[in-house]
Amino acid sequence: MRRTASLVLLGLLVAAVGCGSGRTLTGGSTSGGTTSGTTGGTTGGTGGSTTVDFATQIQPIFNDNCAFSGCHAADTASGGMVLESGSAYNNLVNVTSTEVAPDKRVLPGNSSASYIIEKLTRNPPRSGERMPLGVAGGLPSNEIALIRTWIDEGAHPARQ
Repeated sequence: MRRTASLVLLGLLVAAVGCGSGRTLTGGSTSGGTTSGTTGGTTGGTGGSTTVDFATQIQPIFNDNCAFSGCHAADTASGGMVLESGSAYNNLVNVTSTEVAPDKRVLPGNSSASYIIEKLTRNPPRSGERMPLGVAGGLPSNEIALIRTWIDEGAHPARQ
C-alpha cells in the first residue's frame, strides 16, 4: 500500500515539476506497478556468475520509477537518457554522463564510480537533483542495493 501511495505521489509531483526537465507536464502517469522480484539477489557474485538479472530485476525498477513521460521515456528523455525497456541498458552501461563527463552512468564492476548511484543516493548530487525526482527519501534501500550488486557483478544485460 505504501508503494502505491508513493507512486501516486510521484505521478503528481512529476506532473508538477517535469522530472527536473524544466517543463511542467500534463497527463503524465506512472506504470502503477510494483517492483516484484527486486528484493532478490545477493551482494557479490561468486564463481564468476551473476545473481542479479537486468531484465527481470533492474528494468522493473526503472519502469516503475523512471521510464514515463516527463522523466526518462523516449518522448521526453530528461538528460537524453531513455530508461524504457529495450533502451535502458544501452543508455546506461559504459555511457558517459551528460551531467558529469567523463564519469560513466554505469561503470561495470564499480558501483561507487557509477554516476547513477550518486544520482540515486546523494542529496544533492554534483549536478541536478536526486532521482527519482519527487520520491521522498529516494528509492528503497533494497532496490539501490540491487542496482549496486548488478553493477558490481559487471552490469551484464542478462544473468550469466
